[in-house]
Amino acid sequence: MMAAANPDSRPMLDHALEYLSLGYPVLPVCSPRMGAHQHRVAGRMQACPPDKRGKTPMTSWKDYQSRLPTVDDVRAWWTRWPTANIGMATGALSGVIVLDCDSGEARQLALEKGGLEKAPAVWTGTPGGIHFWIGHPGYPVRNFVKDIPGTDFRGDGGYVLLPPSLHHRGANYRWNEHTLG
Repeated sequence: MMAAANPDSRPMLDHALEYLSLGYPVLPVCSPRMGAHQHRVAGRMQACPPDKRGKTPMTSWKDYQSRLPTVDDVRAWWTRWPTANIGMATGALSGVIVLDCDSGEARQLALEKGGLEKAPAVWTGTPGGIHFWIGHPGYPVRNFVKDIPGTDFRGDGGYVLLPPSLHHRGANYRWNEHTLG
């Protein structure tokens, strides 16, 4: 997991290509670095609210649940949107499902359940927030939001952001120290 060890040293395109080379289905997601911008919603362009900047895909991404984008796709996306965040489709193709704890309290509750101590993890831009990466079990896994207080789950049909993406609160996503390497 060497990608994005130093978020300021390389362009986002380089990070996206590295993740793709690891077999991850990457996709461009808007970023606060893009400033005011629009997304196509229900066939028309709408402004992206400031608190959603950094969360909305810049392109249709459902195909990348079942196939990897090409190097040409990734180059075209980050040529068009060079500061876009990097998303990854979770599920069977990536081999990854993610437990998203939105606070230090939610993280502590998840850790108390056991089994996550050595899981690869990404610190999110939310204070105390973390994404625990778990291997996909090989059968359909649904997404859920807030079934457990302060916790979301991204399985088949979901996506998460990868380091060094920028959260709308101003912090970069980064790998947990024990995950690097």
